[in-house]
Amino acid sequence: MTTIRISPQTLGHLLPECPAALSDVSVSAICDDHREISGEDTLFFARRTASGKTFAAQALDAGAALVLADENLNGHPRILACAEPAQVLASIISQSQGWSSQLPNITAVTGTNGKSSVTHLLAGLYEAIGQKTAVIGTLGAGRFTADGSGLTALANTTPSLLANWDWLIRFAQQGIEQIVMEVSSHALDQNRVAGLPIKTAVFTQISRDHLDYHADFAAYQQAKLQLLAHRGLKTVVFDADTLWADELAERASAQSLSTICFSLNDDPRADVQVRVAQSGFDGMSLDYQWRADRQNFYAQTRLVG
Repeated sequence: MTTIRISPQTLGHLLPECPAALSDVSVSAICDDHREISGEDTLFFARRTASGKTFAAQALDAGAALVLADENLNGHPRILACAEPAQVLASIISQSQGWSSQLPNITAVTGTNGKSSVTHLLAGLYEAIGQKTAVIGTLGAGRFTADGSGLTALANTTPSLLANWDWLIRFAQQGIEQIVMEVSSHALDQNRVAGLPIKTAVFTQISRDHLDYHADFAAYQQAKLQLLAHRGLKTVVFDADTLWADELAERASAQSLSTICFSLNDDPRADVQVRVAQSGFDGMSLDYQWRADRQNFYAQTRLVG
């Protein structure tokens, strides 16, 4: 669980559109665990779970100055109820940090397999062109290094929403320009990335997984596809050769998102055609063609596969 400390500010300053009755409430901490409430100026974020109402009530009993939730409990005067509490949380945190538009760009990677590999390969590419990059995912969170050293271990592939904001604050303070993060189906279903400034979504392949949590494969796939509706998303990158390519393309078009599609099988929709020129135990040689202007590129990698 996470607590974010901020300089004491009134809710009216942090959220100008808040109800007048709450505008003078002072906030110096934001947490999502009622057991971490240590003062009367704590804003408690009630996560959208089956136990959310119980935790909200316990937070009020523990002395929270305010509870941010998606519904009120019997009209309690210290509950700020709204339809999208995660978006309100984003506004409060951004205001508390004095952020405007200068935030790290977030690329979210989702899919069944390949999330960690793609996340770290992308981070390495960003670093190679001189952009300070951080990662969040299965292997940990922190500034990207080629050997993965210095990463902080995480309990989940995708941390809680408040923990993600805590990492974003740290990365912004470190001058990080790019964040590449893994986003699991559990995280999407539980709104753990809602409100984060994600601009690019990368979809790897999809197969049956996590059916102990999701009702069936269709529910699992729909959870992943929720990322396409993320507020502020601009670009979607996907493989035309995967099972969900058609639906990804249709939904991205419906959301007016730009797409970058690639294929190893000459799919006519692909923006980038890829051909494995040579493959062996010492790596691969790859030929790329950017279809828009017929530019050709060549790459050599020590990756095997």
